[in-house]
Parts: sequence; C-alpha cells; structure tokens
Amino acid sequence: SNAQTAFWKSLLKGPPPPPNCKGHSEPCVLRTVKKAGPNCGRQFYVCARPEGHSSNPQARCNFFLWLTKKAGCED
Repeated sequence: SNAQTAFWKSLLKGPPPPPNCKGHSEPCVLRTVKKAGPNCGRQFYVCARPEGHSSNPQARCNFFLWLTKKAGCED
C-alpha cells in the first residue's frame, strides 16, 4: 500500500546524490583509494569524464572532493 511505501522510503533514503563537478556541472563518480598508504580506504569524488589533455574541454576537469575519513585497507 502507499502508506507502507512512504514509511519505508522515510527510513531507507539511500545514499546522497553525488556532487556536480565545477568544470562541466555533471554528476561525479565515487572512487576509493586502493594504493597502500595513509589514505588507503578513503573515498572521493572526481569528474566522471575520461582523462585527457587539459586543453580539451571534453576531458576530465580537476574537480576532487574527499567523502570520508580514513577507513583503512585490508592487507
């Protein structure tokens, strides 16, 4: 029923939407650091476009945003 649907949607909201990158105003992608080091396990947002030369407007912009604090990696 609609009441049940509304109840569950109020409890289970899901993850927040990703931010938009500053260069293209498009949703970013979530990535996780897998390289061993102090940031291993941390998540961050970057532009979703593919890498390319900085003069190419279709290439990835330099948007970067940390999401979480250090979560750690398993060895």
